[in-house]
Amino acid sequence: MASPANNPTTRRERQRLEIRDRLLEAVLRLNSSGNDFASLSVERLAQEASTSRSTFYVYFEDKADLLRSLTVEIGEELERMAVPWLEIRARHTRQQLGEMLERFATAYLPHADILAVVFATATYDAEVRQTAQNLFRSQVDALQRHIIEGSAAGFVDPTLEARPTAFWLISMIERGFNDMLRVREDSERKLLLDSLADLVWQALYALAD
Repeated sequence: MASPANNPTTRRERQRLEIRDRLLEAVLRLNSSGNDFASLSVERLAQEASTSRSTFYVYFEDKADLLRSLTVEIGEELERMAVPWLEIRARHTRQQLGEMLERFATAYLPHADILAVVFATATYDAEVRQTAQNLFRSQVDALQRHIIEGSAAGFVDPTLEARPTAFWLISMIERGFNDMLRVREDSERKLLLDSLADLVWQALYALAD
């Protein structure tokens, strides 16, 4: 039996991740120097990533497929990082909420620049838009479940309409993280996160009693 290191599937996946990471870094470098993603050719992107056009197409159908792949993987990571908040099943303090949101923001920030590219691309690419919408919808679904379960358990305001509340809070968090947190210094970022925790606390938990 082949060992994991010699397993062709494992080896191919490792190679795919290596190529993907190099392409990701290339996208961010080119984007920061004024080359928007829409104008980039696969050949230019591959050249910047020190790989070949043919190698790119071994792993990805096109540029949009690269972004879709990144978005799905980022979404899975963010979903894991949101678990301490969204799967809490008991009353907690404002301080605990702030700490959970800060950990979530710490997980989000390394991906903020590429997600900004994803959101920009989603304005004209239908498949990237669908992937971004799926990510947003899964986050809304998770917060909606938290509100419903929290209302039943007595630690979320029971008068809230779960779906629209989840929609607006996730919209606010996503927009704030993308437009504000990623371009701020650490000290200002801390103040913004503290304000976010206040808003979420007042919206969901303060009136639970």
